[in-house]
Amino acid sequence: MPSLPRLAEGGFSIVLGATFDALIPNQAILNSRDAAGRGIVLQVSAENTLELRLSDGEHKAAWDVDPGMVRPGARHHIAMS
Repeated sequence: MPSLPRLAEGGFSIVLGATFDALIPNQAILNSRDAAGRGIVLQVSAENTLELRLSDGEHKAAWDVDPGMVRPGARHHIAMS
């Protein structure tokens, strides 16, 4: 995965297409975290939604999509900014 810009200097977007055979909680779709947990991860949440988590090692933030938006077997266009 390419390195991300410093967020203090601007933002970033993640855009991808995916078809899921199954939704498995905590399954990472994209993961840039280091051993200390710093970075970003796009994963399946415990509620079977897609969840974006950010951490700089000190602060954490997370967002997820509405329940029912992601379905196994369907093609999804995923965009987060």
